[in-house]
Formats: sequence, structure tokens, C-alpha cells
Amino acid sequence: MTKNYFTIHLDDAIVINTQRKIQYAALTKGKSLRYSRKLIFLERLTKVVAWYYDRQTYPFQKMGIPVGKFEFVNMHEIPAFSATYPTDIEVFDKLPEFDYQAQIQSLKSSFQTKSYPKLIKHGQIILHALNPYAAHFILYRHLIESIIRFCQMSLIHQTKMKDEHLKLRLFKLNHWLIRMHLLVLKRSYQFDQEVFEIQTKGIPFLYQDIPSIHVLDSLEVYPEQ
Repeated sequence: MTKNYFTIHLDDAIVINTQRKIQYAALTKGKSLRYSRKLIFLERLTKVVAWYYDRQTYPFQKMGIPVGKFEFVNMHEIPAFSATYPTDIEVFDKLPEFDYQAQIQSLKSSFQTKSYPKLIKHGQIILHALNPYAAHFILYRHLIESIIRFCQMSLIHQTKMKDEHLKLRLFKLNHWLIRMHLLVLKRSYQFDQEVFEIQTKGIPFLYQDIPSIHVLDSLEVYPEQ
């Protein structure tokens, strides 16, 4: 049985963000509406990518390789809606500046080498730099976490296929998906800059709406459900 994991992930996100759009609008006197609409529009647009990706995973899934299953985090893992950030999360008055273009270039350079371990390493360096700013840079962080997860899952899938002597070609599909993420990294950072005017007022827009994707400890076995 095959499953459209990427599409399901986006459909759930669209439902949740559509519901929360009204809640954020009430908190911000309507100022957040344009950001919510833009976020939902981007999610709907990404469904074209998801449609293609999901169908390319079918041959793997039919052979017992769960491509897509662990690449996307369940949207229901996000926190319940709250009007404020948790008390232990620092909200900044001024958004810190990063040389994000250099960060993105480092990822692209690693991508060109086709070395997933190198790409994972550079992604983790960026995440480490973002750690003090948990209230902000949410979408940018999410895409970097996603890139790392795609790389890690690709390595795990490849090991399983080798162990089972399967000759399916996964690299091309995952490489394509990572490229799609790299293409929108700059725009995600800019979107985070735009929504800062909402976040700096203590309203956790995006913070509680996008699931965290933790870096896997092991690349030898599939993650636990």
C-alpha cells in the first residue's frame, strides 16, 4: 500500500493554518492576515511539488522501503494554540542579522559535491547559530531541518536497499527535493524578517505552527514512530 506522505503533511498544515489565521487576526487586529494568507498560498503552491514527489516514492514503498514516511513530521505534533510564547523563550526587540546568503551558499556548495554528510554538517552549523533565537527564523530553520532530515533518511534508505539487494535509484529523487528546498531558502528567511513585526509583540506566529524536525542520532535504523 502506498501513501502520499508529503501531500498529507501539506494538507494538514493548510487546515491548521487556516484555522489559526482567524485567531492570529484577532490578536493582531488583522495585521497578521496577509502573512497567514501568504503562508497558506505557499503551502498550496508546494502541493504541486508534493504530488510529483509522492508518486515517485511509490516504487520504493511497494518494495518495503518507506520513502516519505519519516521525511515529514506529523503536523499534529505542534503545540496547542497560545496567545503568547512560553515563558522560557526570549522574544527579541530587534531581529538579529545573519549573513544568511553566505549560509545558503555553504549549503549549495555542499549540495554540489553530492556529499550528504557534508551537507548535514553545514546544516547543523547553521542550526547552532540559530539556537539562541528560538522565537524567530522559524520557516528558515524549518527548511534547513528538512534538508538535514532528507539527507539522513536518504542514507538510511540506501543502507536498507543495499542490505536487501534492491536496485532502486533513490538519489536522484532526494537530490531533486533538496534542490527545491535550497531554491526557497532565501525567500523563507525574508518571510521570517517580515513576520518579526508580529513576533516581537509576543505573539508566537509560526513558532507554534511549524513542527520541529530533530536531527537523528543514528543513521543505521529508521526513527521510532
